[in-house]
Amino acid sequence: MAYVKNNIVKFILLLVIFSFIGSSVAQDKKVLLQSDKKKLEEEIKYSTKLLAETKKSKKTSLNQLVLLKKQIRDREKLLQTMQKQVLAVDETIKLNEEIIGDLNTDLKKLRDEYAQMVYFAYKNRDSYNKLMFIFAARDFNQAYKRLKYFQQYSEYRKIQSQLIVKTRDELEITIIQLEANKQEKMELLSSLMAEKEKLNQEKAMKSNAVQKLNKKEKQL
Repeated sequence: MAYVKNNIVKFILLLVIFSFIGSSVAQDKKVLLQSDKKKLEEEIKYSTKLLAETKKSKKTSLNQLVLLKKQIRDREKLLQTMQKQVLAVDETIKLNEEIIGDLNTDLKKLRDEYAQMVYFAYKNRDSYNKLMFIFAARDFNQAYKRLKYFQQYSEYRKIQSQLIVKTRDELEITIIQLEANKQEKMELLSSLMAEKEKLNQEKAMKSNAVQKLNKKEKQL
């Protein structure tokens, strides 16, 4: 019975530690990266607006080239931030996979222990068998321990049953979180590809602007 109790305490501590680490550290990193991403997107949005205004004149200017260079720098920083987001999600996925593995292991142990308890309770389901088990002790101390064992047995079975339910629920929640993490990663990778395409377009625009400016300089 002491083994079961120690296992219960260990399991509860494990859940608390994993839940705290998983939610606190990952969330802080996610919020920070999201904040950086938002700032860069605002910078890019503003420079895009300025570029659109310079294009209205249909004349390539030095100002347009400067704006393009800045936008490319911001876009590259945005890509770096998004890559960090992907890595952060990967870390969360790995952590959740480890938690799921641990929860599955603990759930199996809890169910095995509970099955043993149910079997023992079945074998000693009547008062006569309980008394025989107690009187079969080799000495008074062992008899007393067996008596206390029966007194506490019902409560331990109840705790074990509650832990099985709690573990199963925690497992289901973590699996849902894992699926959400994987979906988030897919969306980030899709956005990352789109941003890379925009970056390539901006670099092509920059190259074209440089060529036009060089051509103008030669004509002067």
